Formats: sequence, C-alpha cells, structure tokens
Amino acid sequence: LRIELDKLSKLIAQHGVEMKTTDGGLKIYTIGAFETFGEAEALKKQVLSLGVKNPTVTAKLNNAEIDVEDAKKQQEQMQGEKSE
Repeated sequence: LRIELDKLSKLIAQHGVEMKTTDGGLKIYTIGAFETFGEAEALKKQVLSLGVKNPTVTAKLNNAEIDVEDAKKQQEQMQGEKSE
C-alpha cells in the first residue's frame, strides 16, 4: 500500500482531522465536515486517488452518526423547502 502522505497531509491541514480508536484497536480517521454530499464525495475521490483503501462518507446529525441514505433524504427535503 502506497499512500501519498505529503498530499494527504495537505488535505488534512485544509479540512482538519479527527481520530478515534475502536475497542479492537482499529484507528479511524475522519477528514473534514461538509454541508453537502457532493463536497464529501469530492474529497473521498481525492483521498482514494492518494492510495487510501476504502474511504467512506458518513453522516452525522447533532454529533450522532446517522444512516447516509436518511441524511441524503433530509438534505433533499431541506433543499426543496429553500427553493419554494
């Protein structure tokens, strides 16, 4: 596995990073916080191109992780209300 650390470090500096360790010792890094899934997906593609395996987009509401599909539906509803 080759990760382009210099480029990944720049993304981390730009978007911030949060790290947590699971009970099993797995380290999970979260980069960035975004208003839209489009922004998050764009960063996911950048991270993937740098050699990170299996980057994912997660959704949070009030600091609690929620289902991504539910979050997408909520985002669509909010955008629909704004355009009315």
